[in-house]
Amino acid sequence: MPGTGVRVRPRVRPRRWTRGPGALEIDGFDRRRQAMQDPDEDTIQLLPRFTCSLVGREVGPEETVGRLIVHLALEGGGLSRQVIAGRLWPDLDTVSSAKRLRQLLWRIRPETRSMIVVGADSLRLADDVTVDYHAAKSLARHILHVDPGSLHDVDPLIVRLLSTELLRDGYDEEILNEQGRWDRLRLLALERLATTSLELGDTENAIILATLGAQVDGLAEAPPRVLVQAHLRRGDTVAAYRAYLDYGAVVRRELGVEPGPALRELVSGLSRPGPSGPAPSGPAPSSPAPSRPGPSGHRP
Repeated sequence: MPGTGVRVRPRVRPRRWTRGPGALEIDGFDRRRQAMQDPDEDTIQLLPRFTCSLVGREVGPEETVGRLIVHLALEGGGLSRQVIAGRLWPDLDTVSSAKRLRQLLWRIRPETRSMIVVGADSLRLADDVTVDYHAAKSLARHILHVDPGSLHDVDPLIVRLLSTELLRDGYDEEILNEQGRWDRLRLLALERLATTSLELGDTENAIILATLGAQVDGLAEAPPRVLVQAHLRRGDTVAAYRAYLDYGAVVRRELGVEPGPALRELVSGLSRPGPSGPAPSGPAPSSPAPSRPGPSGHRP
């Protein structure tokens, strides 16, 4: 939209990506973006599910070679043979799992020679292999540290990556731990984009970005706080109060607590609609609102 703020362009750009002056810049993101638009055998996708091709065939996440690639893709610097063998065959002893790993590497060597670098004591992905999750983490960290003035022009792919779960069907302990780290990081990035948009007067995109943040973690208070503020600045007190009530219902149901004082203060001066018309202004009620789905991104 015209003016200032975080502008999420609604249309997908042409295949060759070009940045406008002052747009959000992320080291190496041009190459990663092109690779993700045109995935080939050197591209591994973990968002939202594992996708990888080897010599013209799709690798399934349940295959041992697929699980090997997933663990190497999650660990950018590679893994020792002992660690990866223990993850792939946790029920075997060290000697047996090491033997299984040697057999696996010999069997898959023809189709993985360009993707996996096999060392004497460790394994890692080749330098020219692109992993969408690595690009997503880089941009999220960049958003947290860049000057707010650089956040006015956000490519749609960036918003899509920040809104996407990691390995949705993965249940290994290491994957679950990484899912939690990714959810925390992308939530912070979405919160900063939403807050910056609000500060610069772009309430429309502040609402969009805050809603995406709330979908990552329904218990986090920053997204609903931005939602309430954005609706109030647009003069929509009903939507603002509804956002407050929805969040209050969630935290009371899940945690047995009330929204924090900063959020309560935003709605404390609003008149609450009642059966006989508007009621006097005062503290927000504690009665639960109509329920909504629980937090999709929350992890204990």
